[in-house]
Amino acid sequence: DLLRTSHGLISRFAATIPRHRIQVLTVRQSPLDRWFDRAVVQVETAGGFSDDQARTLAPSLAPIVRRADLAALVAEAMPNVNLDQIQWQPVDPRGVTRLRRRGAIEGAVLCALTVSILGPWSLFLGTLWLAQRWITASWTIEAWRYALLDDAIAVQSGWWTRCVSVARFERVQSVVLAETPF
Repeated sequence: DLLRTSHGLISRFAATIPRHRIQVLTVRQSPLDRWFDRAVVQVETAGGFSDDQARTLAPSLAPIVRRADLAALVAEAMPNVNLDQIQWQPVDPRGVTRLRRRGAIEGAVLCALTVSILGPWSLFLGTLWLAQRWITASWTIEAWRYALLDDAIAVQSGWWTRCVSVARFERVQSVVLAETPF
């Protein structure tokens, strides 16, 4: 019932993780990880790290794991969770409009703050900001998904760095609902 991990070349990190204390399991893949067919698996546990340690030492279950070995590792850490068989649900597509509106407001604020320094170039900077936010808004919303499993919830996010997090319902300590004017 214990998972052991150790990694590091110069600074060594070793941990023993009780499986029953795992609150959240997260699988991250950067573009480079996807290129080499790899992933990073991290866990958050109940207790075990002080605030200072948690900021400096993210408990990686596997800092580098081959994609082919990922399912077996996830099954060891969270039995009955199969990332390949999750039925993902998309988030509200109106989120694209909200993100684009937010980007437009940020671009306007950016132009207003830089107009005294950059002059007419601030309009160019604001236009670039708006174009970038306009394009990435749809990618961001397409990347956000969720799934309700039998005893857990899974969340997928990130179009650049892909991230899948799974939390068992019995381990959820708090739920936060945050709303913005956007």
